[in-house]
Amino acid sequence: MKFQYLLAFMAIGLSMAQRSNRPGADGCSMICTADFKPVCARGRDGTVRTFANSCELRTARCQEPAAAFSVLREGQC
Repeated sequence: MKFQYLLAFMAIGLSMAQRSNRPGADGCSMICTADFKPVCARGRDGTVRTFANSCELRTARCQEPAAAFSVLREGQC
């Protein structure tokens, strides 16, 4: 019985370790710093949006490829 618990515990541990090494479900998860260096960008549809920093912009480009954000300038919009 103890052996079965040990096997179950090891299986759970392995599955959790594998899950933590994968990127997010969308493949776009990035760890961005909390630095506030705003970037103003425009989407394909003409909407203008301020991102906290260039990493946040890269993440949005990956998560929303149809929006096709392009940098207008550094700083807030």
